[in-house]
Amino acid sequence: MSLILSADPPEISAISARNRVFWRGPLRAALLYCGLSAGLTVALFTAAALVTPTGRSPVRSEPGPLPGSPWIDIVRPFQIYALSSEFGREPTTFEAQRHREGGGRLDTLTWGNLNSDSTPYLRIALHRVGRESAEDSSFFVQMVRQAALFGAAVTRGGVSDALATRFGTFETADLALDTGQTSTSCLGFRFASDTPALRISGFACGTPARPVDRQTLACTLDRLDLVLSGDDQELGRFFAAAETRRDPRCAPGRNHQASWMDGAAPAPLRGVARKTRSAR
Repeated sequence: MSLILSADPPEISAISARNRVFWRGPLRAALLYCGLSAGLTVALFTAAALVTPTGRSPVRSEPGPLPGSPWIDIVRPFQIYALSSEFGREPTTFEAQRHREGGGRLDTLTWGNLNSDSTPYLRIALHRVGRESAEDSSFFVQMVRQAALFGAAVTRGGVSDALATRFGTFETADLALDTGQTSTSCLGFRFASDTPALRISGFACGTPARPVDRQTLACTLDRLDLVLSGDDQELGRFFAAAETRRDPRCAPGRNHQASWMDGAAPAPLRGVARKTRSAR
């Protein structure tokens, strides 16, 4: 038995070769087209993600919330400090806060309007320090921070010097407070006591026609009184001891200058003095 091998005729082999060549070209072209299309699609999506459309603002990550203030507002606080001076009898605003962790109390009293050229401005902050740490910074830095609390900026500051009062020596300096509406010449001041732990600071600003001088500020601070100390006997003893060191030049009397705020001389602090003594 013989094995017969069949072979394609030459014409058929030539046709098959031509078909393979024909289909191989389009297949390569199709694969190349698909690859280019996929690459172009990826490039377009990448560009769309990177380029911001016209008329729309780029999305920016917002900063995280600032840490909460350590101070909590006291609802309907009792005014434990009083002051009757050339800036007026009753404060224009009064607020008190309690330290969230340390338990200290911060009383802030203001007179007048800093944006007004016709009236003076006085701001006094009294911090009865509790278990929290008291602010320890330079005079100028403290003034800048305190001014920022009520929307003002310290644009000029002089060299601080000592100011004697019945409570002790205050540090004070000439400053300029700018609110964006007005720029006012003021005296910045601060005082620190270790026993009791008490910090007093603020600003006293006059008018263009009548700036505040250091004697006026000293007498203003001299008339700061404690209305009621409550259970804080150490604070009561501090004000009682300062009572004997009042400056005679600051005592209310016939020659006392009229108030800037209402044009009338303030009355002597008889009621406040009685309350202060009973509180002690």
